[in-house]
Amino acid sequence: MLHAFSNGGSIKHEVGNASGGSIDLQVSIPGMQTIVADIVTVSDRGLREINPIGAMMDEVSLALREAGLGYQAYRIDVFEAEKRTSKGTKRVLRLPVRNELRQHIENTLKPRFLEFAEKRVLPFVITVDDENAGYQLTLVEGEFAGGTYASFDAPTIVDRNPLYRALKDKAAKVAKMEGIQGVIVTDGDSQSLRQSSGAGGVSTDAIVSRFLDDFDEIEFVLLITVDSRNSRGNVHQGHDLKSRVWFRKHLPENFGEILHDLVRTLPKPINSALNGGRRAQEAQYERPYGGITRSDRMVRIGARHLLEVLAGRKTVAQLNSNFGWDREPKRAGIFDENPFEVALREGRLPEMVNVYPADELENDVFVEIRFGEADPAVSKFK
Repeated sequence: MLHAFSNGGSIKHEVGNASGGSIDLQVSIPGMQTIVADIVTVSDRGLREINPIGAMMDEVSLALREAGLGYQAYRIDVFEAEKRTSKGTKRVLRLPVRNELRQHIENTLKPRFLEFAEKRVLPFVITVDDENAGYQLTLVEGEFAGGTYASFDAPTIVDRNPLYRALKDKAAKVAKMEGIQGVIVTDGDSQSLRQSSGAGGVSTDAIVSRFLDDFDEIEFVLLITVDSRNSRGNVHQGHDLKSRVWFRKHLPENFGEILHDLVRTLPKPINSALNGGRRAQEAQYERPYGGITRSDRMVRIGARHLLEVLAGRKTVAQLNSNFGWDREPKRAGIFDENPFEVALREGRLPEMVNVYPADELENDVFVEIRFGEADPAVSKFK
């Protein structure tokens, strides 16, 4: 954000404010009063702690593997409840809180998984409906996990949601400073940032408008989200930055367009807000570059992976982990083994090697290796 705003004028970072703290940004744009703003990323992390459907599915998958069922497919249909407050009604999923999930699964689901392991008859239905949780888990044919659950992240109370709380917290930081005071909101994957007026609940526009009504000294709000582009069939086609601006009528008419122009100077996103956040939290996250494509006799892999292994910067174990080749047990018909190990085991040597350019965002090239027929000279004696 600092880089983007530097394209519009001179900037300062961590500028002292009236309360003795500091704000993120002060920018002087020629022909305009100085802009002072604080930057905040808004996510639904708190809501996901209360409604931990993602963590629940991760724990269920782990428990199935621990029960010797491997990557058993299942679907989970979660029941819901309404939580009434003095301000309105919130929808919550009937799941244990996150720090109690593991114990719940150990006590409730693990015994049923072991029961299924003896019979192996599908579908196998487990219904849980008590004061601690409510859902139906069904083991099914297939390879994937899925399920249904009510939307719990759509804001229903105009001043009780992640966006309003974040704006309110930042308002005090920029208050009483010289210049055009505002808050810049960036996308940490919160439904409150992209809720439309016709989708039920409270819209993003209503939340920001209420905030501006409540805090007269704040003169603008800039909201930047990462939107995914999908084509027919919901196939992912990339990501775009989208900006929205709310500003007071006494500001210049082109104030919003000036901010939009600055946002357009930001780099093109390569991940959604949710996946970007997940990757950033991984202990060994690396900037993604050329991935892999493979078939029975061919592997096309980012050259940097190979160079790092050959240079000793990355171990073979790390390479296996990067591509999921270290998972157990192996699944029939799925390419989840190291293709170079497979080629050596089958006695197949490379017969053709080509190099292809990768996408400009991957900063890499692809090396395509085609393996020939089994060579007796490098095959094991049978």
